[in-house]
Amino acid sequence: MGYQDHLHQLTGLGRPIDVREGSNLVAVLGSAVIGALIFIGTWIADGSPDLIVSVAGAIGGFLSWAIARELDPDRTQVANLALVAGGLFALAGPPALLVAGVALLAFRVIVNSVGTDLRPVDWVVLLAAAAYAGTTAIGWLISLALVFGVGRRPDRPRWLPPLMAAASIATAVLVAGVPEPGVPGTGVSVALLTTLIIGMWRSRAATVTSRSDSGTRSIQATDVSVARLAAVAILAFGAVLAPETAGIALGPIVASTLALAVPCRSKVAGAAPADSRSAEVAEAAAQR
Repeated sequence: MGYQDHLHQLTGLGRPIDVREGSNLVAVLGSAVIGALIFIGTWIADGSPDLIVSVAGAIGGFLSWAIARELDPDRTQVANLALVAGGLFALAGPPALLVAGVALLAFRVIVNSVGTDLRPVDWVVLLAAAAYAGTTAIGWLISLALVFGVGRRPDRPRWLPPLMAAASIATAVLVAGVPEPGVPGTGVSVALLTTLIIGMWRSRAATVTSRSDSGTRSIQATDVSVARLAAVAILAFGAVLAPETAGIALGPIVASTLALAVPCRSKVAGAAPADSRSAEVAEAAAQR
């Protein structure tokens, strides 16, 4: 039994990063290169390196890649472009990495790209993620998307979605408060409007050929379309409640949504994008 099997037995949220798979290797090395370039760039520009911005850029790039793999499972080039865009966006300011991580969970739950049932440890993670997303206005719709995604899953406990919603509302009231909507600057408005237009244009996934990591199910085009619409809604909501900061804070979601517009051919062979082993699992299941 490999580590992928152990991971799938432990969690229905985690996706193994097998560097033998080309796209995964690009993500790992690309994130490291982005972090190193930002480190050197800030050193040259400011006379001293900015480690925080460098690490944020590396993680932001990786999160952009991971989110793009959920929003477009068939096209690895889209994720690679999102990786670069996410790193560049970090130069404008550090993204809200934990909020982006919760968004990644929401998209992953909606798409069900792992393909295994949610485990008890996942219940705890999802509850904590929903509560954390409620602490900031830009995370409110992310929390809603997460609750919605869990509610669609037949393998979740009946009590989990309402408890997640209650936790998110509680932290929103106690921590976040009520923000005052503002008007973004011209540059921010154009960037967010462009992203939203692209997101709506590419919201419908006509066909999806990828399989889940476990190889037990095909990823459904309907689920991918729902995840894309959730991404557009999150950005639109953030643009209203936090117009000056949403574009930067939600950089990984912006990067992955913009990357959807790039015309690329699918590069899959019936396997899940994050783990080529799923093709072997599917073949073995078919033989049985």
